[in-house]
Amino acid sequence: MEFLLLLTIPTLATGILTKSTYAMSHPFAYKAFAEKYFPTAENLILQNDTSQCVEWVKLCIDDGAMTSCGGPTGNDFQLHSVGAYKRDSGSKSMEQIETEWTKSMGAMDKYDPFFDFNFGVVTTDLDTYISAFDDDNVPYFASTFTDPGTNEKYSSILVQIPGSLADGAKSILSLEIMAKSSSLLSDRKDVHHHSLPRASPNALAAAEVHLARVARKVGSNGMPVLKKVHLSFATSDLDRDIKYFEGVLKGSKTYEVDTSEGKMYAGKMFSTDETEFVYRQASTPTQGPTTVAQWEAYQSGLHKTCFNSEENDGFDRLADNHGENTAADRTLDDYIKAQKSAGLPYRFYGAIRDSTLANVQSGVFPPSNIFFLYVYGPNGWGMQLIGSCQDTSLCPTTSPEGYDMCTQGITGHCNHDGESSIMV
Repeated sequence: MEFLLLLTIPTLATGILTKSTYAMSHPFAYKAFAEKYFPTAENLILQNDTSQCVEWVKLCIDDGAMTSCGGPTGNDFQLHSVGAYKRDSGSKSMEQIETEWTKSMGAMDKYDPFFDFNFGVVTTDLDTYISAFDDDNVPYFASTFTDPGTNEKYSSILVQIPGSLADGAKSILSLEIMAKSSSLLSDRKDVHHHSLPRASPNALAAAEVHLARVARKVGSNGMPVLKKVHLSFATSDLDRDIKYFEGVLKGSKTYEVDTSEGKMYAGKMFSTDETEFVYRQASTPTQGPTTVAQWEAYQSGLHKTCFNSEENDGFDRLADNHGENTAADRTLDDYIKAQKSAGLPYRFYGAIRDSTLANVQSGVFPPSNIFFLYVYGPNGWGMQLIGSCQDTSLCPTTSPEGYDMCTQGITGHCNHDGESSIMV
């Protein structure tokens, strides 16, 4: 099976976090939950496709200003679920990973470090979400924290999203929904209060400005719109991850704090980005069977086994855990050098076809020098960087392949692709 994906090359002045992707064994459980409880739109839905060896769900999250659900263009934000069932997940199945993860999340009645693996959003109407979850007996962790910038008390609920075929398990994706107020939580006793803020002051302030400006307050299903603020990771070694974020991803610090709960760092890849990256090193041990350090070692170890970066070959199932930062004016060369210097895995995917007007009119779509570059940090999580490669000594010597879940990262030969006919 062959297909050609034409993408208009984005003309962005800065980088934009356009998606966050998660490996799951049951993407349609994620789809059903997200479309019921969150303001979404569909980008790509692929169910049980044995010809492409994947079940795939790409949903946009409506922030009140979303004009389309395309991408990667910066006009929307997407949460992706990838069920590439032939890909290697190591000594544990995806279902076992999800089961162990769910044990760490527990009954959602006490804080666990695995809560810090989440995507964070802000809303103006948290009570609508609380009521919906309460009505359907959906468990969530309720908490409060103080915005260090304004000293205002924020309320938060964190929910683990379904997405596993294993009985009693959910996915590794959690959404944390924050708001300035909640009448429902304020009436409850013994709601956990964090000494570490759940988002940086700058991120909260920017979200409040956005939500006050947009005219549309609810999505197509009537749920309040959600403004993205950060992609958050638990970490066993904050200094290590700061070094990678600033040294390889070229990010810079926006906020850092240390309390009895642990340490928190927030940063942006570009100073004008609206979405931050957050790393938290908690002082509380997990209640689950796998520590944060063990999870990082497992995910990173799988990448080490399955990636052959020098040959631009290999992949694995957990490599689908990654974000995407898009910037047409970005040159990838320095990122490639830094990733190689750090001794960490990376892979190029197909050059974006140049679908400018002249090429559309001529019917010829030559590859541009803009690539998808996947880089993986010491914690095992990835970032998809979109930009141009200028230094031929760093760029792929041949045009990279597109995505193929039937041949790339497959159990038994995860470090060597099979024959592919798919182009991007």
